[in-house]
Amino acid sequence: MKLKKFLPCWSKDKNTEKQAEPETEHEPSIKNSKISNTQSNVSSVDDEPDEEELEMLRKYQAKNSAGRKSVAAERYNPEDDDDEPLKIVPKSDDQRKRLKDVSDKIMLLNRLDEEQLTNVINAMEERKIQVDDIVIKQGDDGDNFYVIDSGKYDVYINKENGPEQVFTYDDAGFFGELALMYNTPRAATVKCSKNGTIWSLDRKTFRQIIVKANAKKRSQYEAFLQTVEILQNLDENEISKVADVMEEKKYKAGETIIKQGDEIDADSHVYFLISGTCKIHLNIDGEEKVLDKVLQSGQCFGEVALITKAPRNATIISSEDVKCGVLDVSAFERLLGPCKEIMNRNIDKYEEELNALKELKISD
Repeated sequence: MKLKKFLPCWSKDKNTEKQAEPETEHEPSIKNSKISNTQSNVSSVDDEPDEEELEMLRKYQAKNSAGRKSVAAERYNPEDDDDEPLKIVPKSDDQRKRLKDVSDKIMLLNRLDEEQLTNVINAMEERKIQVDDIVIKQGDDGDNFYVIDSGKYDVYINKENGPEQVFTYDDAGFFGELALMYNTPRAATVKCSKNGTIWSLDRKTFRQIIVKANAKKRSQYEAFLQTVEILQNLDENEISKVADVMEEKKYKAGETIIKQGDEIDADSHVYFLISGTCKIHLNIDGEEKVLDKVLQSGQCFGEVALITKAPRNATIISSEDVKCGVLDVSAFERLLGPCKEIMNRNIDKYEEELNALKELKISD
């Protein structure tokens, strides 16, 4: 596909997402670009803005009132869509196998039954992405949900001094889901830094299948998240956004959930204990110690390493069958900004506890 420049500071930038509005003189630092209407859309990471980014967006909209108007954030009601025929994109057996393998790793798709997942796979389109292609652009409307098959994709946020890289997807991950649930523009730009392949799912199919399947789970998660102390700074709308992307994982008694020393990557998670209890194990000078402290329902763990980017500092093992709500590192970064102050305070507390471990009584 023929692609135009994206940023003046990146000489080879190209944009692969169809623009909803023509380019105007009121565009921000990132310029709009278009592709032919005969070509399929490719879109990307659409993560909801934090307070700072929302303020920047409000200032930009106020200043450029003649430009494209954005509708205020509002949860999508799955009952608004009728049951029209689902989209089917022909695929080879190899494509179906690869897509199924990728889909198995996507938490958002794990809530679907076999028939629903088959319908999603039927509707997905394969896209080959080249270095410097812009998958989505901050400020644009979102038309697709994306699943990464391969490649590397850098995430940028527009700041006063220009685009700032805040995250990288490396051969795994998904993005674009929130813009299909809320009437808000893309909150980030995603640019390819290593050739790869992504799968796109159009807005209509996403809503018909995935949103409806997740509606019941979301309501349950919202009720639970409101009880989590570390999330007390989130308002109702922010809680809803966390519930939209949180997935459920189950662990048997004695199973390791987090292992001390593990490095943080795109597959790392923060955990909210929904039911059951867990124990904290630490290896100090080759000796394993078990803390008397027990993690219980409503508590959060795993957030320290995601903030500090340091290896996991403890091992968490389930004491009984447990159920956890989990967020991947990308969702953690974009949705839990208002909670960072509380989490940073807790880091100091955790360090004090670790330094005092040798004084603690070791559990039998």
